[in-house]
Amino acid sequence: MIDDEIDAGLAAQLESLQALRAKRDAVMAGLDDLIETKRKLLDAAMRNANRQTVKCTTATAYYQKDTRIEVADWNAVMDYVYKNKAWDVLQKRIAPAALELRMKNGAKIAGVTVTNGSKLAIRSVKEKGESDADS
Repeated sequence: MIDDEIDAGLAAQLESLQALRAKRDAVMAGLDDLIETKRKLLDAAMRNANRQTVKCTTATAYYQKDTRIEVADWNAVMDYVYKNKAWDVLQKRIAPAALELRMKNGAKIAGVTVTNGSKLAIRSVKEKGESDADS
């Protein structure tokens, strides 16, 4: 009986949290769209006026370098890295899921420590007929 009351109280708290999240998401989606529209208008106006920087009392708008790199042939890139000892062009990152799978299959990888923990995750319950695109 007491456990049922505790569960009901916790469920009520979760319902309240979800209601606030839904309100926030609705407001934020509208604001994000408005902000993006205004950013595009400012960008067009600055380019039209040939301005690199615009300042006001609360912000500065400016253009910064935007470099994107796409690799079409990873084997060629890795060959270059090995032959030229160009380790600086690589980022130090481990893919957690792939590493975990290898370790589950018995791989011993020196210098790697895996720490597992937990955090509270809240998944919204979809209304009947609601798709992932709706949320």
